[in-house]
Amino acid sequence: MRHGLGTDRRFNLHRITKILKQSDADIIGLNEVDKSFSKRSHFIDQASWIAEQLQMEYVFAPAISIRSRKVERREYGNALLSRFPILKSEAHIVRLRPFLCEPRSIIEASIQMNHRHVKALVTHFSLHPLLRKVQMNKVLELSSKELPTFLMGDFNCRPFSRDYNKIAHYYNNSCNKRIQKELRTFPSRKPKMQLDYIFVNDKIEVIYSDVITTFREASDHLPITSLVKIKNNFSTTL
Repeated sequence: MRHGLGTDRRFNLHRITKILKQSDADIIGLNEVDKSFSKRSHFIDQASWIAEQLQMEYVFAPAISIRSRKVERREYGNALLSRFPILKSEAHIVRLRPFLCEPRSIIEASIQMNHRHVKALVTHFSLHPLLRKVQMNKVLELSSKELPTFLMGDFNCRPFSRDYNKIAHYYNNSCNKRIQKELRTFPSRKPKMQLDYIFVNDKIEVIYSDVITTFREASDHLPITSLVKIKNNFSTTL
């Protein structure tokens, strides 16, 4: 969501929230979220604010956390929102030492859906090749074969690229075989490629997926939405 900065160079959280509400999604993964970060986002705790507007539970995982005199911490990272109870969550930070590039975070959460526990992972893949490799390994380490699992975010790779194929070895792309095409998400005004995905494991069936095109001015990426079916015939939208 690029901390609320649209392609028209206007900061506007209200239009982002409006589009998320219209999507009627039960579980939402967000990248590039600010928490009291700077003047660019008016020092707002964005994940908390959006969750309150949508009346959803949330988890925030900072990739960057800086001590500050004005606020306790200036933070930037990923967020997960859910209409269902979030039973537990953990923020995993992936970084290179010495500091070579921006660290990344991975949200690992357990969500209760009608007496079923599912796992949700949200991340934003780095463009730095070394950090990207470490991040990929961590995501696959956190993945579950026993629980229905979603993996969501900006992966900064095209379908059938090398990194995409590594993920696809463990997960199914929610843009299933019936779609037969790349769901282009970037850049939002005239999308030319797909960088953003919802992946699911074999315990989840994808009914359909699409791109939310009304997001064109709200951010530089278009979001993916999927209707999926858990093994017990319970459906939900991401």
